[in-house]
Amino acid sequence: MNVVEELKEAFKEMNLKVYYSQEGNFFIVPFKLKTKSGEKEVKIFVEISENWILTFGLLEEVDNIPPSMRPHLYEDLLEKTLYGREIKYSLIEIDKEYIAAQAETRRQAFSREDFKVEFKGVLAAALIFYDEILPKHYSLDKTI
Repeated sequence: MNVVEELKEAFKEMNLKVYYSQEGNFFIVPFKLKTKSGEKEVKIFVEISENWILTFGLLEEVDNIPPSMRPHLYEDLLEKTLYGREIKYSLIEIDKEYIAAQAETRRQAFSREDFKVEFKGVLAAALIFYDEILPKHYSLDKTI
């Protein structure tokens, strides 16, 4: 079974509704997280390249964060990335720049079970972002 089919099976096992772009070779998984401040919808992307499978969730548009708060927020994200287990944050630019939770797997090392762990790690990082990191700095009025 190829990687795309393995990913489809993994999503099926997790009971997730996904959208697949054959042209772009990526999946989009709309996911609703229950956070302390209410429900947040996060788009999880799974991109398949020649050597890597990158899983990332778009958490917040950088432009929604006041410039004066960004350095302290970035420090917290870096600290969680360095010391958190299975937690990694980054800045990703698609149409705009976003703070993202991410995980990656070498395509050669792909297994369905490891992918599920990576996927859940992205969700855990998203929850930590919304429940711990962001409230420490301020509350957003806008959401993605």
